This record gives sequence, C-alpha cells and structure tokens, in this order.
Amino acid sequence: QIGLGLQLDSGLMLGGKYIQLEDGAKADDGDKATATLTGTGISLGYLHDSGFGLMGTYLFEPEKEIDAGSTATWKGGDGNVIDIGYYFDNGDWAVGPQLSLVTATYKKIESDGDETELDSPYEETYTYPYVSLLFFF
Repeated sequence: QIGLGLQLDSGLMLGGKYIQLEDGAKADDGDKATATLTGTGISLGYLHDSGFGLMGTYLFEPEKEIDAGSTATWKGGDGNVIDIGYYFDNGDWAVGPQLSLVTATYKKIESDGDETELDSPYEETYTYPYVSLLFFF
C-alpha cells in the first residue's frame, strides 16, 4: 500500500491511496495460483500526537485478478480500507505497527475475454498486519 496526503495542524489527514495485495495459493490441479487485489481511493483520517492513527479509504472499483493457468478478473464494485496503527515519531519520519481491514465488493467477472454480470454482488474481507513507514515533508 502506498498513500499520499496532507496532515492539518488538528491531526486530520486528507489524501489518497493505492493498494496492491498479492496472495499465493495452490490451484485445484496442484499448480501455483496467484490472486492480486488492486485499487485506488480517497482517504480521510486522524493522526494524534501520541502516535495513534486511524485512516479510512474508499476504493473506486477495486479489481481482483486470479491467475491459475487462465486469468479471471473480479471487478465493477467498490470497497474500503480501514487502517489502525501506532507510530513512533522520529522527526521527519515515523514507523510502527498497522492493521488494515480491506473489504472489496465485485459485480462482474471477466474470464477469457467474456464479461459476466453477477446475480448478486460478491464481497471479500481481508485483514493485513504489517509495519508502516511514514514520511513527513
């Protein structure tokens, strides 16, 4: 995940984010399969002087591409990311643990060049813990 934003004196943050999350698994036939979720969105959050941070991002039409020999792409929906973290300030930069809760909803699937509208939206939720690095300038 990569984001760029503006932090106001009040601690309020406004910005945008691009996510690319990849997961590897084995397909039914034993071959390796990869699933890649990508999305871009607008963000609103708050970073307190104590180091606690909370950020919400609305994703515009995230896509999930699954490659298991042939490729299928889930798309046509929306999503959101909620980030909660605690950051240790080092002046011009900060580092700390962060937990991201990502929800994506899809309304279409494309496979072998054919696009199909789903009968009902398909939703997935992921939780990703990681170490986040912030730069202030």
